[in-house]
Amino acid sequence: MIQQLSTRGINFSADRLVKIDEIPGGVVTKVDATGNAINRTDIVFLEIGRSRAVTDRPAGFVHILEEHAQQFASRGISEEQIADALMTALKQGRSIGVQGTTGDRLVYEFVFNGRTQYVSITVSNNGFIVGANPTPQDLVDQLLRSN
Repeated sequence: MIQQLSTRGINFSADRLVKIDEIPGGVVTKVDATGNAINRTDIVFLEIGRSRAVTDRPAGFVHILEEHAQQFASRGISEEQIADALMTALKQGRSIGVQGTTGDRLVYEFVFNGRTQYVSITVSNNGFIVGANPTPQDLVDQLLRSN
């Protein structure tokens, strides 16, 4: 998969990869106002990324840990399990809606550690996992009611 990223001209750092996986059928990276897919990618990857301490545009695994590790832990997902949980959501989960107004943070329902989980994930057009957070329960409830 690393070779495929290189062949596609995708900018990444192999030595900073935390996780990389192929998604059969691809994963939606953005939806329009009506919920229709605008873009898809079939390879997703999580890099160590950039901390808020070094950039005004934090992204990647370090950003997820800094901003949301406590929230993941409260849902039974340890820091060591976050990357696996995100890949499980993208590979096996069901998209139930979107968090926010930009159409790029999709909400996934999936089973991890024997529990149904809900996580919101932003994947860029090139497959880079920019950010992720456990979805707020009020949004989960709203999305489940509307589905």
